[in-house]
Amino acid sequence: MSAILVCGSVMLLFQLFIHTFITARLDYCCTIYSGLPAVRLGCLERVIRPAVRLIGSIFWTGNISDYVLDVLHWLSFQQRIIFRIAALVWRCLLDLALAYL
Repeated sequence: MSAILVCGSVMLLFQLFIHTFITARLDYCCTIYSGLPAVRLGCLERVIRPAVRLIGSIFWTGNISDYVLDVLHWLSFQQRIIFRIAALVWRCLLDLALAYL
């Protein structure tokens, strides 16, 4: 029983580590990626895909799209950019954003 708890806590720490050092860095200032062509965004997606495979213990030939949406609740990189811009515009309309925006 304790081996299961240790394994579960290690996977939780591993997921937290990947989220902290990979996805948070990609999300930082992701609005500047808004005009990039799909080829350049594909490079960023190739960073996220192996991280998802490591978190979910998914084989390299397995499909990760369901796991990303249903379990991790992550958006694709293009959708993240659109969401960040929409959230920024929403805060500006409600006067909740910084004064220079």
